[in-house]
Amino acid sequence: MNILLKGYIDRNFGDDLMLRIAARGLREHNVRLDVPENDLMYIYERFGMIPYNDGDIQTECTVIGSGFIIRSKVGLLYRTKEIIEQKQRKSKKAVLGCNISEFTVKGAEWLIRRQLADYDFITVRDTFSRNYIRKNVSKAKCEYYPDIVFSIPDDMLYNTPSEGALGITAYNRLLTNSVAEYEKLARVADNYIEKTGRKVLIFAFDTGIENDSAAARAIARNCKNAENIEIINNDGDDSILKNLPRCSKLVAIRFHGMVLGLRMGIPIIPIAYSNKMRNVLTDLEYSDPILDASNFSAEEIEELAITNNAGYKLPREVTELAGMHIKRFLEEFSD
Repeated sequence: MNILLKGYIDRNFGDDLMLRIAARGLREHNVRLDVPENDLMYIYERFGMIPYNDGDIQTECTVIGSGFIIRSKVGLLYRTKEIIEQKQRKSKKAVLGCNISEFTVKGAEWLIRRQLADYDFITVRDTFSRNYIRKNVSKAKCEYYPDIVFSIPDDMLYNTPSEGALGITAYNRLLTNSVAEYEKLARVADNYIEKTGRKVLIFAFDTGIENDSAAARAIARNCKNAENIEIINNDGDDSILKNLPRCSKLVAIRFHGMVLGLRMGIPIIPIAYSNKMRNVLTDLEYSDPILDASNFSAEEIEELAITNNAGYKLPREVTELAGMHIKRFLEEFSD
């Protein structure tokens, strides 16, 4: 089968990891990645993904998480153009691993429903999204499985020794008052360093437009104990996967930071900036505290960071079910 693999291309480690896992699961087919001809291309070639140039495509497979968000009126125009172009292409189409989030722009919900109706097959990563699509997009064939990244194979993970470090996933968008949030996280980092004598690792998952590196530097600048702070940037390699196991706790603001923490058995302190994290944790029957990005306090994170608890244990079946996105796609589309 000739497959055009599509996704969110912006040096975002979580989205890139979804594509890598999907490409691995589809490796027995002729897979080409829809990636712009720019400096990003080498990243995907490094991981064995071949950029699409030209040729016959039987199936479009879009692997994307929060791909159905429209944040502005300009976004409505771009999405309308995308839908028109999508309808003009005659290949079969699937979208895997997505979720439905809040609709904040008038007309966005109607437009997203129109786009979803054009897919031949949809998988989602939380039951809220499955129920929404089945209720509001009657013609859609939609199934739920846990996030694709939960299915990351063991041989893609690293056995880096734990150092008891505290991990923080920086996030540079949508916080109500970024400066205040960075100061809180810096206070958390200083408190952890001073009470434990251990390091704090700040992870920048997105080094593209969203620019988590700037957020990571802002947090570090506010720390009194800068010598014990490390910033781990997504440089198009496995730096994040290699360094996460050094942590004994992870302040997870980035969605896929939360997923990887759970997958690796690292106790997490989830800080939700949208319902997508809460919906997934609800499906997992996660019962520990979930903080809100708009009103969390440094004190509550400080207490959770130094509490010696084993944390939530991810059921093995979650990892297995997360592999069903690709398996079901192949069952639906293979001749």
